[in-house]
Amino acid sequence: MIFDPADLISWLVQFILPFFRIAAFLMVVPVFGNQLVAVRVRLLLALSSAVLIFPLLPTLPVIDPLSLAMFFLIVEQLMIGAVLGFLVQLFFHIFVLAGQMVAMQMGLGFA
Repeated sequence: MIFDPADLISWLVQFILPFFRIAAFLMVVPVFGNQLVAVRVRLLLALSSAVLIFPLLPTLPVIDPLSLAMFFLIVEQLMIGAVLGFLVQLFFHIFVLAGQMVAMQMGLGFA
């Protein structure tokens, strides 16, 4: 089986964009975003998730990996992943704040 270089570039672009989005999400999300989980573990999880998602994605148009358009696509994916991670973090903090308010009402704030 002979691979065309255009196909390899297309697969690279199709793989790298979800990888950056998932990696940015995992760097920010509360469960994996703290120092208890090593950066290598988070990147390995992002890599394995991108490998699993890769066959399910529709094919993208061929974009030169070294072009300015690809740079902006990567920045866009990083921003989307970080915003999604921050939204999950906000969701977690809502429940933390609610628990602290209940604890203060019960008199457990100074215990």
